[in-house]
Amino acid sequence: MTTWATLSADRAALTAQFDALRNRGGTLQSWIANLRKAVADPDNVNVAVCYRCRALTFDGRTALMGAPGSRRDLCVDCYDGHTGACGACGERHFVDYLQTPGMQVWPDGGEGGRICATCFNLRFTTCRVCQAVYDLHDMVALQAHRHRDQSCCESPAMQFTFPYGEDALAPDVRVDVDLGTKDRLTRTTLIEVGRYLKHYATSHPEMGSARVRGTRAQRLYNIGQVLYCGVGGATEAIGREVKTTQGTFPTRLKRYAYKEQSLKLEPEILTEVGNIIASTRTNSRFHVEVTRDLNLTAAEFGNPNSCWWSNYKSSRCALKTNGGIGLRAFDDDGNVAGRVWVMPLKEAPDGGLTPTFATDTGIFFVFNGYGVLAEKAGARVVQSMTGSESIKLIEFNAARYYVNSSRGYLCAPEAVTARTNGLHLPLEEHAKLFSREHPPSAAAARVTADHIVVNADAAHIDDRNFAVVAAQAH
Repeated sequence: MTTWATLSADRAALTAQFDALRNRGGTLQSWIANLRKAVADPDNVNVAVCYRCRALTFDGRTALMGAPGSRRDLCVDCYDGHTGACGACGERHFVDYLQTPGMQVWPDGGEGGRICATCFNLRFTTCRVCQAVYDLHDMVALQAHRHRDQSCCESPAMQFTFPYGEDALAPDVRVDVDLGTKDRLTRTTLIEVGRYLKHYATSHPEMGSARVRGTRAQRLYNIGQVLYCGVGGATEAIGREVKTTQGTFPTRLKRYAYKEQSLKLEPEILTEVGNIIASTRTNSRFHVEVTRDLNLTAAEFGNPNSCWWSNYKSSRCALKTNGGIGLRAFDDDGNVAGRVWVMPLKEAPDGGLTPTFATDTGIFFVFNGYGVLAEKAGARVVQSMTGSESIKLIEFNAARYYVNSSRGYLCAPEAVTARTNGLHLPLEEHAKLFSREHPPSAAAARVTADHIVVNADAAHIDDRNFAVVAAQAH
């Protein structure tokens, strides 16, 4: 019986045989099975069809990873000439997949300096206005690209002042807001504690796998997850207080883990949790700015993929024309670390609350927070800046706003927060609120009227002159 080496020496004959079989509806698998029956060394039979050019290859299979779990067999020529490695993940892809529109060059190298579409979508963003591409992790570049969206309206009150203690803060001026040492953990602190517990559960093999039910790692991960998300029994049972009659937060965390999860926490875990709490309590200083320049990029407001810059752009128009303000927080390197929307409000004749461009009413509604200004943090910053007596979480909806939550924080005098349980605003997308609050003065109106009279007289004279000229010509 012949061997595979002898049979495969005449590749042209094998190719013609396979083409004839394929034309009759035969499959590669059935053909290979017949070949293995015809040779003395069936295990050496190694034939594949190139995914791209459909030619037979006898040089072993070269795997091209496509979708997760799939394989693509390519001949050597197609593999070398039509695929390349992504400079980010190292996976090989067809060059068309690597040539992502708007980002042809990957700064960290790779074959041809290219990046696959998957990595591009995970790491980069494209300016919707000028199509410039930016690394989501390069906050310096994002900050420098202060591209203003000229496709719609602007706030009619770009210049304004905002309360800042006893001072009046101008827009786009960075100041520090120190909340001081508090007795209750912020949402940001709980997120940091939850993140640490999840990381510990997945990075210490001696605890087992966090994916296997019942392991110590899985139980610790679950505790971290509920603290990170801010929901579930752990947050309520442990509480947010730094210290109570039941002990400090780490002590209560230890007791909860043992009682509810039969999990004994290592001393190093409790020590690190204490360090996180201490650092967040002493580092309660926020670097913030207020602005009505709401046509900057979404990334400059803490969320590069914010729907207020795409599907729900009308929300931003309503914010701009109803007195809204963007409050942004920055880290020590000048990167945007969070933002929240602030709406100045005033008391309406019927006793309710309504939007205003005035910032001296002492009433502010705070919502849609991200980053370090998420949850109550943004409201606490506003309270510190404005000197509001109280903060109250109330129900909220607005006709032209897409909101992340049906609730927000009202910063106002206690008499206002006591009687207010909800805020429901029928906002216009392009409201005339500013012109209603700032009508032209009587003197300006008189000057305008006189100007109209003068123009009318001039028009009359022009008509007479035209008549005279016409008569002479006739």
